[in-house]
Amino acid sequence: MGEPDEMEIEEEIEGGSLAASEENDSRAGRVDDWSDIGETTGEERTESDFALKIADFWYRDAMLTMKALVLPKDPKNIDEAMSMPDAEQWREAIAKELDAFVSRDIWAPAEQTGRGMKTKLILKYQFDNDYKIKHKARLVVCGYSQVYGLDYTDTYSPTTSTPIVLFILHIAASRGWKISAFDISAAYLEGKADTKMFAWLPGELMENGQRTRVEIKGNWYGEKQAGRIWNKKFDGILTSMGFQCCPMMPCFYAWRGEHGIIFLCIHVDDG
Repeated sequence: MGEPDEMEIEEEIEGGSLAASEENDSRAGRVDDWSDIGETTGEERTESDFALKIADFWYRDAMLTMKALVLPKDPKNIDEAMSMPDAEQWREAIAKELDAFVSRDIWAPAEQTGRGMKTKLILKYQFDNDYKIKHKARLVVCGYSQVYGLDYTDTYSPTTSTPIVLFILHIAASRGWKISAFDISAAYLEGKADTKMFAWLPGELMENGQRTRVEIKGNWYGEKQAGRIWNKKFDGILTSMGFQCCPMMPCFYAWRGEHGIIFLCIHVDDG
């Protein structure tokens, strides 16, 4: 699929301009009125429509590229990973994952008798932002081993939707605003456990090869309430920074200062 022809682009934007412009807003303070967000003139809508066409073109092109790329088969366990040519990369990925847990005090020693949730180390090949293969290790709790009322209660956590993302892109494109994206590494581990829980670490991670029972002090991937705990943690951080959460869209935040306004759309640990 080729890029749009220059003549076609010029015809689409005839009478308009896609030049970016800095927009200063002197209305510092709270974002109390959400009704005027997204109001555009006819000229802005024309520019926005064209910008969305370009965005759609690149999106479809990226999807075709992803389909053409093939990932190697994932190892089933550590033993299989250590027998592969890229064993050193897997060793580094596993060490990085365990360090994330230890540095955040996710677990503490506990008695080696009693109930505990099952855990599992998952090894997967993934693509990074440059479509290069990277090695990903993730230590997760098997949520199906949790007991309602004992290990968890509430699990609901809001997530964004495609219309909200398109809504923000529309505003940014029509007004020439800068768009940035981010991903928070090991985001779930930043939260704290909301109830007393125990888990059994896989024997393949222990020096003695035996399963080890630990008390869970922090949030953990795989827990049924993990998303809720992280959302409450991140919401508190954004609120303390002065962001206002839209009451109609829980994952949409806005911040307004003397020099402009920031819109922030959150989807789990991405923004």
